Amino acid sequence: MKSDKNNFPDFVTSESFDVFFEDPCLSEEYISLSLPMGYREEPSPAPNSYDGSLITFNYVDYEVYPPCGVETTCVSVSGPSDALDCREIVDGKVTWMFKPEDVQKGVIPGDYIYTYEVKSGPKKEYFKIKLTLVDPCLTPDVTAPLTTPMEYTITDYDQTVYLDRKYSISPSSCPWKYRGTKDLDEDLSYVEFNNEEGYFKIN
Repeated sequence: MKSDKNNFPDFVTSESFDVFFEDPCLSEEYISLSLPMGYREEPSPAPNSYDGSLITFNYVDYEVYPPCGVETTCVSVSGPSDALDCREIVDGKVTWMFKPEDVQKGVIPGDYIYTYEVKSGPKKEYFKIKLTLVDPCLTPDVTAPLTTPMEYTITDYDQTVYLDRKYSISPSSCPWKYRGTKDLDEDLSYVEFNNEEGYFKIN
């Protein structure tokens, strides 16, 4: 350093200080973690009636700044039964497939709520997706029996009429009950219906 006074020698001075750089990925207050613009929540899949088709949830990646990395983990699932477990996101998707017989295995109809944790360093956010399963027996496909017109003589007992087409219901796991009626208003207790062999019998 140059002296500003005549006949004074130049001199050198120094001072030291420490600078610390904090990793922003280690402090929650420095991390921004959110869905992209235009998304208020993760989109849930459409309701399904156990039709055997693939149900797909497409994960929308969270945006994080600074780029600290993101981990997404399923933390819980709740619903009308405990038959379903957490499912992790693989290649940006979660998939399910259900058939009518799954109802008998305990996967009963209703809303199943999956909760996921999105984590970047100490910063955490959570989102939920709803998986709605609709009872397939609410709108089953019914195939009515076919028979030809017949005449019945009261004194002829044990008349058996074979059906041209058996009764069927899809899904086959749906419960059903046959009720014979006369003029559509009275039970016919004397009518025996055998769907397995395809006939009804008037006793």
